[in-house]
Amino acid sequence: MTSKLLRRPSFVLVLMMLLVVSLTACGEEDTDDDFYNFIENGRLVRLPPGGGELGDVALAIPYDHAVGTGDISDVFDADGWGFSLSYESRVVVSMEATGSLNPFVELYNLNSQPIIYNNEIYTYGEIMEFNDDDGPGLDAVVTGVLPAGRYGILTWSSESGPVEGNYELHVISSYPDGDDFGLVSIGYDGGFDGVELFEGNNIEPDTLSYVFTLTETAMLDFVVATVAGTPDVSMRLVDQEGSTIFTLDPAGTDDPVINDQMLNAGTYMWLISNAINADAGMVDLTLRVE
Repeated sequence: MTSKLLRRPSFVLVLMMLLVVSLTACGEEDTDDDFYNFIENGRLVRLPPGGGELGDVALAIPYDHAVGTGDISDVFDADGWGFSLSYESRVVVSMEATGSLNPFVELYNLNSQPIIYNNEIYTYGEIMEFNDDDGPGLDAVVTGVLPAGRYGILTWSSESGPVEGNYELHVISSYPDGDDFGLVSIGYDGGFDGVELFEGNNIEPDTLSYVFTLTETAMLDFVVATVAGTPDVSMRLVDQEGSTIFTLDPAGTDDPVINDQMLNAGTYMWLISNAINADAGMVDLTLRVE
């Protein structure tokens, strides 16, 4: 069997699945129905069929969400997806099997200018990240902060199989400031101390986004404790499918705390907001898994 590395596209040698062709003029259209095609920065981007356009996933506040569905028929099959971000955003890309498929996902830069991601420089058409099993079970997930711009996603099966089945692709975005807890499981007790919340403006709250992947079904505590100033803090939890699990906005400047929240394995985005026109302050964030 061809190795995954040999069949993964790269910006040096594009192998079957991602073809970037320079055009002499913008606005040309490709009519080849065997590919999902679009014009980006004067170039024709040809991605495998079966995917589509997810649109701008950085418009709604405090978070935005797009979803697509597809199917993989064998180890060499891939679907191509495109999406854009109007603003720098913290992003969760998750590929979830809805059958027996073992998902594999890849993220590409489709910006005409090089971008910086995870302290590395990526040029047009270059793969930025790939993932096999960092989500719950066999699901694939990529998390990180992306600059405003255009991006491509390839969805595959993992070579370790099963290599055939249906899936859902979810892209969630929120404000870039925050952090990533990484993988958490029963017994985890950690967080971030001295998190600064800026004074809210007249338009939208100051919001921070924190991502974590829960490896098993468990009870979780979410604790926000003000340690300086008088911010008016609320919190929201969003799952990898873009659904809000809870929102909590206590009266006045009381701190939001939720204990014993039952959650299934999955990747989540915990949003911490300081209300519009609220005073600045500093909080400690604690996440416990029981």
